[in-house]
Amino acid sequence: MATTSRTRRKTASADAPHASTSAKPEPGHAPADATAPAATPARRRTSRARATPGRDDDARPPTPPTPPTTPAPEVTEPRKTATRRPSRSRRQTQEVEPPAAVTVDEALAGPGPATAPEAMQPAVEPLPTAAKTATKRARKTPTSRAPSPSTEAEAPPAPATQRRRPSRPRPVAKADADPGADPVANPAEMPAAAASAPSDAGPDGTAVPSAPAVAPTTVEPAAVESAIDDRPPRSAVRLFERDALRHLVWQPGRGCPVELDELASTSLGTTDGEPASPAWADVLPRLVQLARRHGHPLDIDDAVWMHGADERDSRWRLQQLVAACPQGARSPALQSLLRATQLPDYQAEGALFAVVAGRALIADDRGLGKRVQAVAAATLWRQHFGLRRVLVLCHATQKADWAHEWSRLAGHALATPPAVVQGPLHERAALWAAASEVRILDPDTLAQDEAHRRAWEPELVIVDEPQRLPGWQAADAPQALVLCGAPLAESPLLEEVIGWLDHHRRGAVHALHRVRAAHEQGQALDDAELQRLDDALSRVMLQRLRSEVQAQLPPQVHTPRLVTLGPAPRLAHDQLLRELQVAIERWQANGYLADTLQWQLATLPARLAAACHRVQPGDAHSPLAAPTVAALQAQLDDWAARAPVAIAIACANLADRAQLAAQLSVPESACWVVGDEPLPAQAEVVLGVGTPWGMPEASEPTWPGRQWVHVVAGHSLELALCDTLASRRDMPLWDAALGFRHGQALHGWMMAWAQVLHELGRG
Repeated sequence: MATTSRTRRKTASADAPHASTSAKPEPGHAPADATAPAATPARRRTSRARATPGRDDDARPPTPPTPPTTPAPEVTEPRKTATRRPSRSRRQTQEVEPPAAVTVDEALAGPGPATAPEAMQPAVEPLPTAAKTATKRARKTPTSRAPSPSTEAEAPPAPATQRRRPSRPRPVAKADADPGADPVANPAEMPAAAASAPSDAGPDGTAVPSAPAVAPTTVEPAAVESAIDDRPPRSAVRLFERDALRHLVWQPGRGCPVELDELASTSLGTTDGEPASPAWADVLPRLVQLARRHGHPLDIDDAVWMHGADERDSRWRLQQLVAACPQGARSPALQSLLRATQLPDYQAEGALFAVVAGRALIADDRGLGKRVQAVAAATLWRQHFGLRRVLVLCHATQKADWAHEWSRLAGHALATPPAVVQGPLHERAALWAAASEVRILDPDTLAQDEAHRRAWEPELVIVDEPQRLPGWQAADAPQALVLCGAPLAESPLLEEVIGWLDHHRRGAVHALHRVRAAHEQGQALDDAELQRLDDALSRVMLQRLRSEVQAQLPPQVHTPRLVTLGPAPRLAHDQLLRELQVAIERWQANGYLADTLQWQLATLPARLAAACHRVQPGDAHSPLAAPTVAALQAQLDDWAARAPVAIAIACANLADRAQLAAQLSVPESACWVVGDEPLPAQAEVVLGVGTPWGMPEASEPTWPGRQWVHVVAGHSLELALCDTLASRRDMPLWDAALGFRHGQALHGWMMAWAQVLHELGRG
């Protein structure tokens, strides 16, 4: 009956010891021919049969015997063989006749110097191509009988390829003849040099292989570093803050691609504090692309993306403004930006700086037009970047001034006029609910109206003189502009403002701390560090002195300080307004104006002051009204909160001077000017009420850009007259030397009055 290939292999393994007895050498002597071909297959079959009887031997490599250190007797008892539990997936094999006993000398006798002992051979032996083919053919061809031992000795089959199982400690066979003998090391754990270890001669001259000495393993440091990678499994880009400065840090993970590591290392910051490249925000998408291409995990914090978005927005605004204003501050687009005035170069530069920075501080000297720069910056934001909601936070006494300034300069660009949020709670709620693009309020109502402010969500907040506004930090927005004329060099206000503006910690706060620490410790900073710190501060702060922009200043800078008119002053004002309207209509009808009407127009400015600022409207001899005195005191307080300044107070008569000296807190350095007295040369600012619009200047050179602050009534002819002065147009004043006007002189004078009336209607 034909047998299967598995049965044939088991039969061959069982018969192998009987076939090898004819070629066995005498005990204690090595074989005469160590390279005889018949010895090798017999030894291999014996080892396989002895290793694991009762299961397929092709599944696992044989376990070599452990030779003793002393020669064994000629006749030995059968060795115990290590058995393994059969696999669950295999059916139990038939019992096979145990192999014949083999002496220890047979186990120790090797094939010769040319071939290493079987115990030293590798667990998996490579098969030649011909042997593999023969083995496959023998397994596929069924036979009716098992091959005889003589046939196997003549044509030994090639050993089958043994598969390597997962690494697991295997039991080492111990010699039963000498229990105290040293075991032989496991071949799988021995180094390759053990295969050629020298053999020691026994007492009878038999070569006994000595236990190979395992040489100490030496590992190169580079190999250890490459083998042990303690980096995290994922690469990451992190953002952390140190010394009030946010740093970008690249952390390569385990198995990070070289291309990704090189790009991130050269573009992002390091833990040593090395700053990132200027275009680091553009590198983030490229890092993500490289990581996906290589299948490498990469984490980028949300704070990193937000930090990069802020940086990219600033560069985008700069590119847009460069394209819109190629000539910088002198571009026609900037000169025609505001309706009522042309911007000097320094004011145009301030507006551009505020827009590019996003969050900025303008700390110019007083009288350089910081409010004009703020309105111009907001107009640029609206035109080029779609900004719609602006919140102005100022002192309560300046809310009307801000509303008038915004309407005069940029009212044409607004769909609705600026809204002053004031009054009781229910009135303020109605003002918040109404549509408005610019809202003006003071800190007194900021906390109460916090819910309305959050619901409105302003996009730009302008803070005017924060040193006078408690709690101003609550009025925050994505874009911010702070106007401050107070001295900031040694003031803690500077650190407070810079810290609020630089909430992204891009370097301004860090630079300020470094400068102050060096000053307190008496350190001298080198030029390179000073330049670096100055560049960091310049990202959020702009400050110009009057001496730096002196050439761009006009001879006089006129600024209104508004007073709200009550019912009686408003009635007196409206009567004077009708007189002006009638005079202009008659002149326009035939180009002629009677002398009586000319005289009425000549006295109109003085009568306006009496109607708007006296306790008895229209009576020039009555005292100044309380709202007017309060406006004068508020202006003095504004100057006192800034740098010291030489003040001149202009009065219409001696009675006004006495009244104001008694009711105002006037600095001792202030000087008084009554009537048409000339202004003193040392006066830097002039504060006037109820005075002629033109005062004689001092004969000596005066301060360029001297600031005139006029206390005038809101929405009145006084305000329209002041606005024409602000735009540097002539005032329609009476000149006694010229007398009454006719012809071309009358035409020029009446055109000036018509311009005042037009300015009032537009405001």
